Amino acid sequence: SADFKPAKGQGEYVMRAGDCLACHTTEGGKPFAGGRAIQSPMGAIWTTNITPDKETGIGNWTLDDFRAALYDGVTPNGTHLYPAMPYENYRKMSEEDIVALYDYFMNEVEPVSNKVEETKLAFPFNLRFGLRAWNWLAANYEPGFKPTQGQDEQFNRGKYLVEGAGHC
Repeated sequence: SADFKPAKGQGEYVMRAGDCLACHTTEGGKPFAGGRAIQSPMGAIWTTNITPDKETGIGNWTLDDFRAALYDGVTPNGTHLYPAMPYENYRKMSEEDIVALYDYFMNEVEPVSNKVEETKLAFPFNLRFGLRAWNWLAANYEPGFKPTQGQDEQFNRGKYLVEGAGHC
């Protein structure tokens, strides 16, 4: 993947397919700066800043860090993300789309300093190690997309988008 150079616009296309803006932008806020509360039965899950800001965003993340968050729901410091982040679906994204999306966020998005509220769910949902069991159930497969044999390219492209980035 180090040799792969995304086509112009590919990263923005993937971002729009995944609608990253919808969850990672609060009403009236700067694009991708996080701070939006996603309501769940367990409480509010606050979205993170995914701008390339080095202090409050993902500006210090490597491509491997970014891939781990999208494929495995784990941040560089080892924190398990709540499944409000649909990493079990993003695991189906191609390596090329992951690289293009990373390139888009690091090179085309304006860094925004925005420290967002930390998610504080009630016990036992605050114990993130329990997410390992969820991951074992929901994301227990090799990353990548498996096309349906016997279906044409258009069908499989639609399946890729719906089951992967476009899941939300």
